[in-house]
Amino acid sequence: MAEASATNARKNGKTDIDNDFGEVKAQIEQLRKDITALSSTLASAGSSTVEKAENDIMKSSQQAVDSVAKEISNIESDLVSQIRDYPVRSIGIAAGIGFLAAMLTRH
Repeated sequence: MAEASATNARKNGKTDIDNDFGEVKAQIEQLRKDITALSSTLASAGSSTVEKAENDIMKSSQQAVDSVAKEISNIESDLVSQIRDYPVRSIGIAAGIGFLAAMLTRH
C-alpha cells in the first residue's frame, strides 16, 4: 500500500507539474498576445502624433507663405504707386541700378 501511495503521489506530482506547465504556457501565450496588441496601440498612437505634427507644420508653413505673399503684394502696390507718382525719378533710379549692375558684371 505504501508503494501504491508513492506511485499515486508521483503521478499526482507529475500531473500537477503538467498542469502548472500548461498554465505557464497559456500565460506566456497571453503575454505574447498582449505585447502584440500593445505594440500595435503604440504604433498607431505614434503615427497619429506624427500626423498631427505634420498637419501643424503644414498649417504653420502655409500661414507663413500666405503672410509673405501678402507682404510682397503690399510692397508691389507701393512700388507701382511710387512709380506712377514720380516717373522721372523712377527712371533715374532704374538707370542708376542698371549702370551699377553693368559695372559690377564687367570685371
